[in-house]
Amino acid sequence: MVDAFINESIPSSAEKKQLRHAIRKKFAAVDVVVLLRAVNAFRPWRAPVGTSNGIMKVFEDFAFQCGADPDFGVDKAGVALRTRFGTLMKEFKRDQCRSMRKSGTVEQYEERDRLLVDITTQVDDWNAKVAADNKVKEAKQLAIENSGDLMRRLAMNEIDEDDTNTEDDDISTDGKYTQAQQKLGKKRLTRPGSAQKGKITKRERLAVVMDALTESLKSASGEDNSKYEYKTQRLAFEKEQAELQLKHKAEEAKRRRKHELELEDRRRKADEESEKRMFDFFRTMLNQTNSK
Repeated sequence: MVDAFINESIPSSAEKKQLRHAIRKKFAAVDVVVLLRAVNAFRPWRAPVGTSNGIMKVFEDFAFQCGADPDFGVDKAGVALRTRFGTLMKEFKRDQCRSMRKSGTVEQYEERDRLLVDITTQVDDWNAKVAADNKVKEAKQLAIENSGDLMRRLAMNEIDEDDTNTEDDDISTDGKYTQAQQKLGKKRLTRPGSAQKGKITKRERLAVVMDALTESLKSASGEDNSKYEYKTQRLAFEKEQAELQLKHKAEEAKRRRKHELELEDRRRKADEESEKRMFDFFRTMLNQTNSK
């Protein structure tokens, strides 16, 4: 009977989860820290958009991951976690973190700010990489379209030249040329030793075009790569500056705390000395009174 009472009094794991999740209805500082840890680990900005395993699947994994953390005291689904994360990012970019400090410890605020800086840097870096890749793809697609147009024009010019040569041959065979026109036609023919030794074939023209397109694609890719490297270096520099700023703030907070402790210690010693002087004064007065 005692065992049955003990078993009934001990809640199951599901009941424990419900009890723990019923602690808070809104996000506290510790809940935000747990959420940002999961975001920094899963990196939802890398998830594909519009697929079954896309960003919403990642935030559903967030909900499971956060729910398994004993410090997480709210019961929220993936949609709510995504909304909360978006709000945090907007407030952080608008520099409204101070207004978010309603509850929690200094360590939780510092960890939250550090995670937000890291996540913001990673998101900006990823967006810059995607933009650079899109520019490279657009440049390649534009070069391919231009090459197709150029090859079509070359083909049409080749056909026009073939038609012109065919008409010249037909006219010459019909004997309609005069003697002066025949001489003029001879002058148009290629002379030995001249710069133009023969007719340029279609294959040679296409080879020249493809070589030019290859060089243009290489130059476009090189420019985009240089821009991406510059942006990457800039993001790394900004991340380093943000880390140094956070480190400086932490050191400043540590120094302020140390100074406050020193002041408190000085006040305590001054109070002790004042009490000691008062005690000595009263003892002296009592001794003088007793001696009389």
